[in-house]
Amino acid sequence: MGATAVSAPRPPGPEQFDPAAYRQDPWKYYDWFRAHRPVSWSEPGRCFFVHSHALVDEVLRGPDFTVENLFRRSRQVLGPTLVDSDGEDHTRLRPFVNQDLTGRRVRDLIEHVVRPVAEDLATGLARRGQADFVADYAMELPFRVAVELVGLDQADRARLARLMRPVIAYLDRVDAPLSTAFAAREELEAHVREVRTARGCPARGGLLGRTTPRAPEGIGEDEVVRTVALLLAAGTETTVCTLSNALLCLLRFPEQEAALRAGTLPVADFVREVLRWEPPLHFTLRYAVRDTELGSVPIPRGAAVQVNFAAANRDPEVFADPDAFVPRRPERAGLSFGRGRHSCPGSRLATAEVEIALEALLGASSRIRCTEVELPPVRGVTFRRCQELPLSLDTT
Repeated sequence: MGATAVSAPRPPGPEQFDPAAYRQDPWKYYDWFRAHRPVSWSEPGRCFFVHSHALVDEVLRGPDFTVENLFRRSRQVLGPTLVDSDGEDHTRLRPFVNQDLTGRRVRDLIEHVVRPVAEDLATGLARRGQADFVADYAMELPFRVAVELVGLDQADRARLARLMRPVIAYLDRVDAPLSTAFAAREELEAHVREVRTARGCPARGGLLGRTTPRAPEGIGEDEVVRTVALLLAAGTETTVCTLSNALLCLLRFPEQEAALRAGTLPVADFVREVLRWEPPLHFTLRYAVRDTELGSVPIPRGAAVQVNFAAANRDPEVFADPDAFVPRRPERAGLSFGRGRHSCPGSRLATAEVEIALEALLGASSRIRCTEVELPPVRGVTFRRCQELPLSLDTT
Protein backbone atom coordinates (compact mmCIF):
# COMPACT_ATOMS: atom_id res chain seq x y z
CA MET A 1 0.00 0.00 0.00
CA GLY A 2 2.52 2.62 1.32
CA ALA A 3 1.69 5.69 -0.80
CA THR A 4 4.16 8.56 -1.09
CA ALA A 5 4.42 10.91 1.87
CA VAL A 6 2.36 14.10 1.89
CA SER A 7 1.81 16.79 4.50
CA ALA A 8 -1.16 14.96 5.94
CA PRO A 9 -3.26 16.42 8.72
CA ARG A 10 -3.16 13.54 11.22
CA PRO A 11 -2.79 9.76 11.31
CA PRO A 12 -3.34 7.48 9.53
CA GLY A 13 -1.78 9.35 6.61
CA PRO A 14 1.01 7.81 4.54
CA GLU A 15 3.75 8.92 6.94
CA GLN A 16 2.14 6.86 9.70
CA PHE A 17 1.50 3.78 7.58
CA ASP A 18 2.00 0.64 9.67
CA PRO A 19 1.79 -2.62 7.68
CA ALA A 20 0.86 -4.70 10.73
CA ALA A 21 -1.88 -2.28 11.80
CA TYR A 22 -3.11 -2.11 8.22
CA ARG A 23 -3.47 -5.90 7.95
CA GLN A 24 -5.52 -5.90 11.15
CA ASP A 25 -7.68 -2.86 10.37
CA PRO A 26 -7.39 -1.36 6.88
CA TRP A 27 -10.57 0.72 7.06
CA LYS A 28 -9.07 3.86 8.61
CA TYR A 29 -6.40 3.85 5.91
CA TYR A 30 -9.02 3.40 3.21
CA ASP A 31 -10.99 6.32 4.65
CA TRP A 32 -7.94 8.57 4.64
CA PHE A 33 -6.90 7.76 1.10
CA ARG A 34 -10.42 7.97 -0.27
CA ALA A 35 -10.81 11.44 1.26
CA HIS A 36 -7.31 12.81 0.53
CA ARG A 37 -5.77 10.73 -2.25
CA PRO A 38 -8.47 8.73 -4.11
CA VAL A 39 -5.76 7.90 -6.66
CA SER A 40 -2.34 7.46 -5.02
CA TRP A 41 1.05 6.18 -6.13
CA SER A 42 2.70 3.47 -4.03
CA GLU A 43 6.46 3.47 -4.41
CA PRO A 44 6.98 0.11 -2.63
CA GLY A 45 4.27 -1.53 -4.73
CA ARG A 46 5.22 0.33 -7.91
CA CYS A 47 1.55 0.84 -8.71
CA PHE A 48 -1.36 3.22 -8.30
CA PHE A 49 -4.18 2.56 -5.82
CA VAL A 50 -7.74 3.68 -6.56
CA HIS A 51 -10.11 4.07 -3.60
CA SER A 52 -13.28 5.95 -4.56
CA HIS A 53 -16.39 4.24 -5.90
CA ALA A 54 -16.65 6.39 -9.03
CA LEU A 55 -13.01 5.90 -10.01
CA VAL A 56 -13.01 2.17 -9.26
CA ASP A 57 -16.09 1.85 -11.44
CA GLU A 58 -14.37 3.86 -14.18
CA VAL A 59 -11.36 1.54 -14.19
CA LEU A 60 -13.51 -1.61 -14.24
CA ARG A 61 -15.84 -0.44 -17.01
CA GLY A 62 -13.66 1.79 -19.13
CA PRO A 63 -11.57 1.00 -22.21
CA ASP A 64 -8.36 2.51 -20.82
CA PHE A 65 -7.49 -0.44 -18.56
CA THR A 66 -6.92 -4.14 -19.14
CA VAL A 67 -6.25 -7.32 -17.18
CA GLU A 68 -3.68 -8.55 -19.68
CA ASN A 69 -0.12 -8.55 -18.38
CA LEU A 70 2.44 -11.35 -18.18
CA PHE A 71 3.35 -10.35 -14.61
CA ARG A 72 -0.16 -10.38 -13.15
CA ARG A 73 0.01 -12.92 -10.34
CA SER A 74 -3.02 -14.91 -11.47
CA ARG A 75 -1.50 -15.15 -14.97
CA GLN A 76 1.83 -16.30 -13.54
CA VAL A 77 0.38 -19.05 -11.42
CA LEU A 78 -2.59 -20.22 -13.54
CA GLY A 79 -1.47 -19.32 -17.03
CA PRO A 80 -3.69 -17.44 -19.50
CA THR A 81 -7.33 -17.85 -18.39
CA LEU A 82 -10.57 -15.91 -18.58
CA VAL A 83 -9.58 -13.59 -15.72
CA ASP A 84 -6.39 -12.51 -17.51
CA SER A 85 -7.80 -12.17 -21.02
CA ASP A 86 -9.38 -9.30 -22.92
CA GLY A 87 -10.48 -8.78 -26.50
CA GLU A 88 -11.10 -11.85 -28.66
CA ASP A 89 -9.78 -14.32 -26.08
CA HIS A 90 -12.17 -13.02 -23.43
CA THR A 91 -15.09 -13.00 -25.88
CA ARG A 92 -14.33 -16.65 -26.72
CA LEU A 93 -13.74 -17.91 -23.17
CA ARG A 94 -16.53 -16.13 -21.31
CA PRO A 95 -19.42 -18.13 -22.86
CA PHE A 96 -17.43 -21.36 -22.32
CA VAL A 97 -17.16 -20.65 -18.59
CA ASN A 98 -20.70 -19.27 -18.33
CA GLN A 99 -22.25 -22.53 -19.52
CA ASP A 100 -21.83 -24.11 -16.08
CA LEU A 101 -22.60 -20.93 -14.12
CA THR A 102 -25.88 -19.79 -15.67
CA GLY A 103 -29.29 -21.19 -16.56
CA ARG A 104 -30.37 -24.75 -15.84
CA ARG A 105 -26.87 -26.01 -15.05
CA VAL A 106 -26.33 -23.64 -12.14
CA ARG A 107 -29.91 -24.13 -10.92
CA ASP A 108 -29.34 -27.88 -10.81
CA LEU A 109 -26.02 -27.40 -9.02
CA ILE A 110 -27.65 -25.18 -6.41
CA GLU A 111 -30.58 -27.52 -5.74
CA HIS A 112 -28.83 -30.89 -6.02
CA VAL A 113 -25.42 -30.07 -4.56
CA VAL A 114 -25.31 -26.76 -2.65
CA ARG A 115 -28.53 -27.24 -0.70
CA PRO A 116 -28.08 -30.87 0.42
CA VAL A 117 -24.40 -30.36 1.28
CA ALA A 118 -25.16 -27.18 3.25
CA GLU A 119 -27.96 -28.87 5.16
CA ASP A 120 -25.85 -31.96 5.87
CA LEU A 121 -22.97 -29.83 7.20
CA ALA A 122 -25.32 -27.70 9.31
CA THR A 123 -26.98 -30.78 10.80
CA GLY A 124 -23.57 -32.23 11.63
CA LEU A 125 -22.46 -29.02 13.35
CA ALA A 126 -25.69 -28.85 15.36
CA ARG A 127 -25.37 -32.50 16.38
CA ARG A 128 -21.82 -31.92 17.62
CA GLY A 129 -22.79 -28.71 19.38
CA GLN A 130 -19.38 -27.07 18.94
CA ALA A 131 -17.11 -26.71 15.93
CA ASP A 132 -14.70 -24.42 14.14
CA PHE A 133 -16.96 -22.88 11.53
CA VAL A 134 -14.10 -21.98 9.17
CA ALA A 135 -12.55 -25.46 9.03
CA ASP A 136 -15.72 -27.53 9.41
CA TYR A 137 -18.14 -25.56 7.25
CA ALA A 138 -16.79 -22.53 5.40
CA MET A 139 -13.96 -24.50 3.81
CA GLU A 140 -15.98 -27.66 3.23
CA LEU A 141 -19.03 -26.33 1.39
CA PRO A 142 -17.31 -24.27 -1.36
CA PHE A 143 -14.79 -26.97 -2.11
CA ARG A 144 -17.37 -29.72 -2.43
CA VAL A 145 -19.38 -27.49 -4.74
CA ALA A 146 -16.34 -26.47 -6.83
CA VAL A 147 -15.24 -30.11 -7.27
CA GLU A 148 -18.73 -30.97 -8.49
CA LEU A 149 -18.79 -27.90 -10.75
CA VAL A 150 -15.67 -28.97 -12.64
CA GLY A 151 -16.53 -32.67 -12.70
CA LEU A 152 -13.74 -34.12 -10.56
CA ASP A 153 -14.14 -36.85 -7.92
CA GLN A 154 -15.17 -35.95 -4.39
CA ALA A 155 -12.89 -38.79 -3.26
CA ASP A 156 -9.93 -36.68 -4.45
CA ARG A 157 -11.06 -33.61 -2.51
CA ALA A 158 -8.28 -33.73 0.10
CA ARG A 159 -5.61 -33.93 -2.59
CA LEU A 160 -7.20 -31.13 -4.60
CA ALA A 161 -7.46 -28.92 -1.50
CA ARG A 162 -3.78 -29.54 -0.76
CA LEU A 163 -2.83 -28.52 -4.29
CA MET A 164 -4.90 -25.35 -4.17
CA ARG A 165 -3.37 -24.04 -0.91
CA PRO A 166 -0.07 -22.77 -2.39
CA VAL A 167 -1.93 -21.37 -5.42
CA ILE A 168 -4.28 -19.34 -3.18
CA ALA A 169 -1.34 -18.27 -1.01
CA TYR A 170 0.50 -16.93 -4.06
CA LEU A 171 -2.56 -14.97 -5.16
CA ASP A 172 -2.96 -13.53 -1.68
CA ARG A 173 0.56 -12.74 -0.45
CA VAL A 174 3.50 -11.07 -2.15
CA ASP A 175 5.94 -13.17 -0.12
CA ALA A 176 4.48 -16.55 -1.19
CA PRO A 177 6.81 -18.46 -3.55
CA LEU A 178 5.76 -18.86 -7.17
CA SER A 179 7.79 -22.06 -7.53
CA THR A 180 5.67 -23.89 -4.93
CA ALA A 181 2.42 -22.61 -6.42
CA PHE A 182 3.52 -23.48 -9.96
CA ALA A 183 4.50 -27.02 -8.95
CA ALA A 184 1.06 -27.49 -7.37
CA ARG A 185 -0.62 -26.19 -10.51
CA GLU A 186 1.37 -28.60 -12.70
CA GLU A 187 0.36 -31.54 -10.50
CA LEU A 188 -3.26 -30.42 -10.62
CA GLU A 189 -3.19 -30.09 -14.41
CA ALA A 190 -1.61 -33.53 -14.77
CA HIS A 191 -4.41 -34.97 -12.63
CA VAL A 192 -7.08 -33.25 -14.74
CA ARG A 193 -5.52 -34.56 -17.98
CA GLU A 194 -5.43 -38.06 -16.50
CA VAL A 195 -9.10 -37.82 -15.56
CA ARG A 196 -9.99 -36.61 -19.06
CA THR A 197 -8.35 -39.61 -20.70
CA ALA A 198 -9.69 -42.19 -18.21
CA ARG A 199 -12.32 -44.66 -19.38
CA GLY A 200 -15.81 -43.56 -18.41
CA CYS A 201 -15.02 -39.86 -18.12
CA PRO A 202 -17.85 -38.85 -20.51
CA ALA A 203 -20.30 -40.00 -17.84
CA ARG A 204 -19.06 -37.26 -15.55
CA GLY A 205 -20.98 -34.08 -14.88
CA GLY A 206 -19.66 -30.54 -14.74
CA LEU A 207 -17.19 -28.94 -17.06
CA LEU A 208 -15.17 -32.10 -17.66
CA GLY A 209 -18.29 -34.06 -18.47
CA ARG A 210 -19.28 -31.71 -21.28
CA THR A 211 -15.77 -31.29 -22.71
CA THR A 212 -14.74 -34.96 -22.88
CA PRO A 213 -13.52 -36.60 -24.99
CA ARG A 214 -13.23 -33.49 -27.15
CA ALA A 215 -13.19 -29.82 -26.20
CA PRO A 216 -15.81 -27.57 -27.82
CA GLU A 217 -14.89 -25.93 -31.11
CA GLY A 218 -12.66 -22.91 -30.57
CA ILE A 219 -11.51 -24.06 -27.10
CA GLY A 220 -8.13 -25.74 -26.78
CA GLU A 221 -7.30 -28.73 -24.60
CA ASP A 222 -4.97 -26.59 -22.49
CA GLU A 223 -7.73 -24.02 -21.98
CA VAL A 224 -10.08 -26.69 -20.64
CA VAL A 225 -7.47 -27.82 -18.14
CA ARG A 226 -6.59 -24.26 -17.07
CA THR A 227 -10.28 -23.42 -16.65
CA VAL A 228 -10.67 -26.30 -14.21
CA ALA A 229 -7.82 -24.87 -12.11
CA LEU A 230 -9.31 -21.38 -12.36
CA LEU A 231 -12.76 -22.50 -11.19
CA LEU A 232 -11.28 -24.43 -8.28
CA ALA A 233 -9.34 -21.34 -7.17
CA ALA A 234 -12.01 -18.72 -7.86
CA GLY A 235 -14.83 -20.87 -6.54
CA THR A 236 -13.33 -21.61 -3.15
CA GLU A 237 -11.31 -18.95 -1.32
CA THR A 238 -13.61 -15.96 -1.93
CA THR A 239 -16.62 -18.03 -0.86
CA VAL A 240 -14.74 -19.28 2.22
CA CYS A 241 -14.11 -15.63 3.09
CA THR A 242 -17.71 -14.59 2.49
CA LEU A 243 -19.12 -17.43 4.58
CA SER A 244 -16.71 -16.66 7.43
CA ASN A 245 -17.45 -12.93 7.26
CA ALA A 246 -21.20 -13.58 7.17
CA LEU A 247 -21.04 -15.61 10.39
CA LEU A 248 -18.91 -12.93 12.04
CA CYS A 249 -21.52 -10.33 11.10
CA LEU A 250 -24.26 -12.56 12.47
CA LEU A 251 -22.39 -12.81 15.78
CA ARG A 252 -21.38 -9.14 15.87
CA PHE A 253 -24.94 -7.95 15.30
CA PRO A 254 -27.25 -10.29 17.27
CA GLU A 255 -30.30 -8.22 16.34
CA GLN A 256 -29.74 -9.33 12.75
CA GLU A 257 -29.84 -13.00 13.76
CA ALA A 258 -33.13 -12.36 15.57
CA ALA A 259 -34.55 -10.64 12.48
CA LEU A 260 -33.43 -13.49 10.23
CA ARG A 261 -35.00 -16.08 12.51
CA ALA A 262 -38.22 -14.07 12.73
CA GLY A 263 -38.40 -13.77 8.96
CA THR A 264 -38.46 -9.97 9.04
CA LEU A 265 -35.06 -9.76 7.35
CA PRO A 266 -34.54 -11.64 4.06
CA VAL A 267 -31.34 -13.67 3.99
CA ALA A 268 -30.54 -12.17 0.59
CA ASP A 269 -30.51 -8.64 2.05
CA PHE A 270 -28.23 -9.73 4.88
CA VAL A 271 -25.75 -11.41 2.50
CA ARG A 272 -25.75 -8.40 0.16
CA GLU A 273 -24.74 -6.16 3.06
CA VAL A 274 -22.05 -8.60 4.21
CA LEU A 275 -20.53 -8.45 0.73
CA ARG A 276 -20.52 -4.64 0.84
CA TRP A 277 -19.47 -4.17 4.46
CA GLU A 278 -16.83 -6.93 4.79
CA PRO A 279 -16.01 -8.07 1.24
CA PRO A 280 -13.93 -11.21 0.69
CA LEU A 281 -11.66 -9.64 -1.92
CA HIS A 282 -10.27 -6.16 -1.36
CA PHE A 283 -8.13 -5.58 -4.46
CA THR A 284 -7.88 -6.49 -8.10
CA LEU A 285 -5.27 -5.38 -10.60
CA ARG A 286 -5.52 -3.61 -13.95
CA TYR A 287 -3.01 -2.04 -16.35
CA ALA A 288 -3.30 1.17 -18.36
CA VAL A 289 -3.44 0.44 -22.08
CA ARG A 290 -2.60 4.07 -22.99
CA ASP A 291 -1.56 7.31 -21.32
CA THR A 292 -4.64 8.51 -19.48
CA GLU A 293 -5.89 10.36 -16.39
CA LEU A 294 -7.79 9.09 -13.41
CA GLY A 295 -9.19 11.64 -10.98
CA SER A 296 -6.89 14.28 -12.53
CA VAL A 297 -3.88 12.06 -11.81
CA PRO A 298 -1.79 11.17 -14.91
CA ILE A 299 -1.55 7.40 -15.43
CA PRO A 300 1.17 6.38 -17.92
CA ARG A 301 0.68 3.56 -20.40
CA GLY A 302 1.53 0.19 -18.84
CA ALA A 303 1.16 1.38 -15.24
CA ALA A 304 -0.28 -1.09 -12.73
CA VAL A 305 -3.49 0.06 -11.05
CA GLN A 306 -4.89 -1.66 -7.96
CA VAL A 307 -8.61 -1.00 -7.55
CA ASN A 308 -9.89 -1.16 -3.99
CA PHE A 309 -13.32 -2.82 -3.87
CA ALA A 310 -13.53 -2.50 -0.11
CA ALA A 311 -12.86 1.26 0.03
CA ALA A 312 -15.33 1.81 -2.82
CA ASN A 313 -17.97 -0.19 -0.94
CA ARG A 314 -17.81 2.30 1.94
CA ASP A 315 -17.69 5.48 -0.11
CA PRO A 316 -19.93 8.09 1.60
CA GLU A 317 -20.61 9.63 -1.81
CA VAL A 318 -22.59 6.49 -2.65
CA PHE A 319 -23.62 4.87 0.64
CA ALA A 320 -25.35 6.69 3.48
CA ASP A 321 -23.61 6.05 6.81
CA PRO A 322 -21.24 3.65 5.01
CA ASP A 323 -19.54 2.20 8.09
CA ALA A 324 -22.86 1.04 9.55
CA PHE A 325 -24.07 -2.48 8.86
CA VAL A 326 -27.55 -1.90 7.39
CA PRO A 327 -28.97 -4.95 5.56
CA ARG A 328 -32.10 -3.16 4.29
CA ARG A 329 -30.21 -0.16 2.88
CA PRO A 330 -31.62 1.06 -0.46
CA GLU A 331 -28.26 1.43 -2.22
CA ARG A 332 -27.39 -1.55 -4.45
CA ALA A 333 -24.05 -0.32 -5.80
CA GLY A 334 -21.65 -2.72 -4.07
CA LEU A 335 -18.63 -3.68 -6.15
CA SER A 336 -17.59 -6.95 -4.53
CA PHE A 337 -18.29 -8.97 -7.68
CA GLY A 338 -16.70 -6.37 -9.92
CA ARG A 339 -18.27 -4.50 -12.83
CA GLY A 340 -18.16 -4.58 -16.59
CA ARG A 341 -16.75 -7.32 -18.79
CA HIS A 342 -14.79 -8.91 -15.94
CA SER A 343 -17.60 -9.08 -13.39
CA CYS A 344 -17.53 -12.40 -11.56
CA PRO A 345 -19.24 -15.11 -13.66
CA GLY A 346 -19.83 -17.19 -10.53
CA SER A 347 -21.61 -14.49 -8.53
CA ARG A 348 -24.97 -16.27 -8.63
CA LEU A 349 -23.51 -19.56 -7.41
CA ALA A 350 -21.40 -17.91 -4.70
CA THR A 351 -24.32 -15.84 -3.41
CA ALA A 352 -26.57 -18.91 -3.35
CA GLU A 353 -23.96 -20.87 -1.37
CA VAL A 354 -23.81 -18.21 1.34
CA GLU A 355 -27.57 -17.67 1.51
CA ILE A 356 -28.35 -21.39 1.67
CA ALA A 357 -25.59 -21.98 4.22
CA LEU A 358 -27.07 -19.34 6.52
CA GLU A 359 -30.58 -20.72 6.08
CA ALA A 360 -29.33 -24.22 6.91
CA LEU A 361 -27.46 -23.08 10.02
CA LEU A 362 -30.42 -21.08 11.30
CA GLY A 363 -32.76 -23.97 10.57
CA ALA A 364 -30.56 -26.47 12.41
CA SER A 365 -30.14 -24.36 15.56
CA SER A 366 -32.01 -22.11 17.97
CA ARG A 367 -29.01 -19.92 18.72
CA ILE A 368 -25.47 -19.51 17.36
CA ARG A 369 -22.72 -18.33 19.71
CA CYS A 370 -18.96 -17.83 19.57
CA THR A 371 -17.24 -19.86 22.29
CA GLU A 372 -14.48 -17.27 22.71
CA VAL A 373 -14.86 -14.12 24.81
CA GLU A 374 -14.01 -11.93 21.83
CA LEU A 375 -14.77 -12.48 18.19
CA PRO A 376 -11.70 -13.40 16.12
CA PRO A 377 -10.25 -10.62 13.95
CA VAL A 378 -10.59 -10.42 10.19
CA ARG A 379 -7.08 -10.56 8.74
CA GLY A 380 -5.39 -10.54 5.36
CA VAL A 381 -4.58 -8.17 2.51
CA THR A 382 -6.20 -9.35 -0.71
CA PHE A 383 -8.42 -12.11 0.73
CA ARG A 384 -9.74 -11.19 4.17
CA ARG A 385 -11.39 -13.41 6.76
CA CYS A 386 -10.87 -14.81 10.23
CA GLN A 387 -8.66 -17.87 10.41
CA GLU A 388 -10.77 -19.66 13.03
CA LEU A 389 -14.30 -19.17 14.29
CA PRO A 390 -15.21 -21.48 17.20
CA LEU A 391 -19.00 -21.82 17.44
CA SER A 392 -21.56 -23.30 19.73
CA LEU A 393 -24.93 -24.18 18.19
CA ASP A 394 -27.90 -24.49 20.57
CA THR A 395 -30.74 -26.73 19.40
CA THR A 396 -33.36 -26.18 22.12
